[in-house]
Amino acid sequence: MTPIMGKSNSQKRTSKRKRGSNPYGATEGTVPQAEAKPGGLLADLCSVEESRRLEGCKMLIGLFESGSAPLEALAADKILNAMAQRLADSSGAVRLEAAGAVHNIAAALNPTICERMVSSGIFSTALGFIREYCEKGDGALGVSAEVAARIISQLLSCLAGIVAAHEVSSPESDLLDSAVHGYVLRLAVEASTYPVRKSAVDLLAVLTDDTKLSCEYLVSLDGVNILRAQLNADSTTLSMTTTKASLMQLGFMTTILNIFSNIPAAQAQSQIVPILNAAFSKIMLSGDIVNSIKQRSEEEHVDEALEVVKGVGEFIANAASNLSTDGDGENGSDGMDVESKRVLTAEETQALQSLQKDEIISALFESVGLHYGILMDLITQQKPINFHCVSLLDVLDRIMSAIAN
Repeated sequence: MTPIMGKSNSQKRTSKRKRGSNPYGATEGTVPQAEAKPGGLLADLCSVEESRRLEGCKMLIGLFESGSAPLEALAADKILNAMAQRLADSSGAVRLEAAGAVHNIAAALNPTICERMVSSGIFSTALGFIREYCEKGDGALGVSAEVAARIISQLLSCLAGIVAAHEVSSPESDLLDSAVHGYVLRLAVEASTYPVRKSAVDLLAVLTDDTKLSCEYLVSLDGVNILRAQLNADSTTLSMTTTKASLMQLGFMTTILNIFSNIPAAQAQSQIVPILNAAFSKIMLSGDIVNSIKQRSEEEHVDEALEVVKGVGEFIANAASNLSTDGDGENGSDGMDVESKRVLTAEETQALQSLQKDEIISALFESVGLHYGILMDLITQQKPINFHCVSLLDVLDRIMSAIAN
């Protein structure tokens, strides 16, 4: 789905999952043919020859993707200092590979390594490029628009990995201020390419999952309403496929939910019902997708559809255990004993059993590894969430009808 600052009980359950399109997922690089020696790698990274610097970055990508070497030894201070320099390399090709390398290094979610990535200057360098990209556009990085977008997408994912594994957002670090949150919010909503927008959305989800301060920054920027406005935009408006748009919108929902969990009073700005309805609309799968799932197809659009269903399930489960139960926006669920369960009503038991027996839904849930645990969490809370008159049976009915239709 490492120690992370400021998480609620429910968010701890899923915050480390590689959300959606893999915010921390590895970039493909050179597959190492022999064990890399840090000394030789450092020489390549610091070489005056562009080809050697390029090869050094590709080697790091491959090593961290495969996990075939001692990662903390590879990510020594000298190596990371060199990588901070390569991010600003005179060669656009080297800068692109360097962005992929720091992405993969951060994807290890190793607290020691991520702390070094902050002290080495990688984190601040990445932030600087993101600021420049937002303020000056594609040309700011001195490469083509396509390469600039790829670099920024990788750097955003790198930041997400570092934030998830290391407490860089403490007040004394002064690295993640309101302006940075504004830049990331802007990229999430306005960036012209899907990878940049998705990486920005994933970073927002991680930031708001990590600390209340990030939630406060976004509230001050009217972030809840800005993100909410994106929930019902169609895929044409977002210039992407339906499943990609759904993954984006689930990221928006998760960010809003994180804000609600950390700042219950923010719920007054945006009630949960429209957000919940938007979530349910994302699991209306076409017949060909359902059949492909039952046949265990590994096609990209099927994988994305499964990620959407899983994301919706986790969103609903987190909403059930995070949001205030009285609907007044004043009290969160901190006092809820999450281990205490209530007895299912006869109607709920029957509904759940019929859901488990449904062939299509069973195949779907088995494929994404949910095994009804999320629904059980939802309907056996001692204090089930008040979805503003959305009953638990209605939740089950809507899941069944949306997937089966």
